Amino acid sequence: MSTEQNDAAASTEQTEAAAAERTTRTRLAEKGEVAVKRLVEELDKSERVQGARERLEEVEMTVLNALNIASVAEVEQLRKNVAELEERLAKLESGSARKKAAEPGG
Repeated sequence: MSTEQNDAAASTEQTEAAAAERTTRTRLAEKGEVAVKRLVEELDKSERVQGARERLEEVEMTVLNALNIASVAEVEQLRKNVAELEERLAKLESGSARKKAAEPGG
């Protein structure tokens, strides 16, 4: 075998080895993803995890209140309240405008 043939054979072997390694890595990664998803699903069902999540939310609210920072839920409620007030104000203004138009000389 010539040097060129040896180099070509070595290159081919390296390419095949790299492809096999990628395939193995891909297969292991896929199995890992499935295992992690299964673990997360099982943890979500766990009462201990749910209890810990609730306690964490309570602590989060306590800390936000202590720092005088509104939570996302509080901000959303405020947005909803403002939208409702804007709607009521628009109705009042349109009713007032109609009354003025209906008045003699208005």
